[in-house]
Amino acid sequence: MLQNLEKEPFEFNWGGEPFVLNAQDMLMLTHQLLYARQTYGQIPSLVMAIKEQNEEVLREAVQTLSGRAQLINFAMNWSVNAFDEITFNNGDDMRKDLEANSKLKPGPAFFMTDSDIVAGWHQNRAPAYVNEPVASEIPTFLANGNMDPITPPANAREALKTLKNGYYAEFPSDGHSVFGACYLGLVQKFLENPDKVLNVDCASRPLSVNWR
Repeated sequence: MLQNLEKEPFEFNWGGEPFVLNAQDMLMLTHQLLYARQTYGQIPSLVMAIKEQNEEVLREAVQTLSGRAQLINFAMNWSVNAFDEITFNNGDDMRKDLEANSKLKPGPAFFMTDSDIVAGWHQNRAPAYVNEPVASEIPTFLANGNMDPITPPANAREALKTLKNGYYAEFPSDGHSVFGACYLGLVQKFLENPDKVLNVDCASRPLSVNWR
């Protein structure tokens, strides 16, 4: 599907204007839909919609991404990333990742240009020590969705190694958002008694996904 979109982008009407969906856009849509269990169930229908030229499904997916983008202060996002990230994870790193994962070329829209914008946004950079693991005995609760496309569970597990009194809950059906009864209950129990061993069993229960 990505190869087909690279050769022939899909054109349809969105918001009364012509809209061109290319491979980069499709990767970005997929990435954004993975953020939440409530939206990643749309991915199969999105793939089929491109195959079947179903404009209505594509309009719904683009609307989801558009609504999320309007919540982001991009100037602030670039300012923070220029300081916090670019020294340790920049455009060259992204291009190397793409070489190792050639099926994802040309890379998702926004991310591929974002690193170039951030590089020239301002020149303030975080010192090397901020990228070192945090070692602490302070009780800490980490929660992650197994499907998270932006802060993957592997990062949380790595951080947990140097947190002596850390607790980790991984939600198998969730993406970047893990908000729900189990998560909120765990947060409440942890805050009420952070020194008590936290039982995170409820997090391991799979939740239903509305596949379409």
